[in-house]
Amino acid sequence: VDVPDYDNEIKERIVKEFAKYDVCISCSDALDYEYRHAFGYKGEVLHTGYPRNDIFFRADTHIKNKIYELFGLDKNKGIILYAPTFRNIREKSVSRYDLDLDKIIQAAENRFGMKYQVVYRFHYNLSDVYSDSQLFSRGVNATSYPDMQELLLAADILLTDYSSSMWDFSLQRKPVFLYHSDLDLYMSDRGFYSRPDEWPYPSGRSTEELCREITTFDSELYRMKVDEFFEKYGSYDDGHATERVVDRVLDVMRLPDKYGKA
Repeated sequence: VDVPDYDNEIKERIVKEFAKYDVCISCSDALDYEYRHAFGYKGEVLHTGYPRNDIFFRADTHIKNKIYELFGLDKNKGIILYAPTFRNIREKSVSRYDLDLDKIIQAAENRFGMKYQVVYRFHYNLSDVYSDSQLFSRGVNATSYPDMQELLLAADILLTDYSSSMWDFSLQRKPVFLYHSDLDLYMSDRGFYSRPDEWPYPSGRSTEELCREITTFDSELYRMKVDEFFEKYGSYDDGHATERVVDRVLDVMRLPDKYGKA
């Protein structure tokens, strides 16, 4: 509803859709505002965190090993996951994905002292067009892989532009880098709830600028900024969201919980 160029018919459809829900699950204080204003939602918001993000708080090497094996990745190299979002006009989206991945890989290897390989995954709005396309000479296309959170868990570095995957990924305190070659245009087309310069993630408007951010990356400063960001926006994610949601469902159903209490 808050997207500037949405027509009234689309906005009405969104509001009607959200009116069907009894409860919406929230991962932060900031998301509460978006439920109310972006979707016109008037029901209950449950402050549990996202169950999908519990995966980031477990020591689970099985999933990472599965990703390496499924895509035939080199286990001696780390993973840079490139996961840009879509633009309002789908055909223009990929034209914005003009990063030089060779230079990005080299900058990361220089900074972090290990070898890297790229896995890229496009937004599901583009999956019908690009899920089987090999658009980059370097990298493995994982667009058709169904679970984004597993890819985020397996990755060592996330490279994106405006995708909300940045919030989920940085719960692990791993490095996020943003490529903002079309920031002004994207801002006028869709807008933001918070200014990108307030985000804790290093960004660049060109490959060269982003490479400089990568090679001068300060891990300690980054972690401090991410901690402050999550505190400011009231993150609820702590690895126990699923338990809270299940407890609420059991409460509504009035079924005994695992301890036999009604």
